[in-house]
Amino acid sequence: MSESKRKIFTGAQKAKVAVAAIKGLKTVNQIAQEYAFNEMCTCASIN
Repeated sequence: MSESKRKIFTGAQKAKVAVAAIKGLKTVNQIAQEYAFNEMCTCASIN
């Protein structure tokens, strides 16, 4: 079984995602698609 490597996000990338989530202009799924990560990660971070 092959293992996939985890994506490492910088502080600046995390801040962009946080600002997008706080503004509430997009859904979690839209933000996840735009920044190419799993929406479950976002939900866990926001809650």
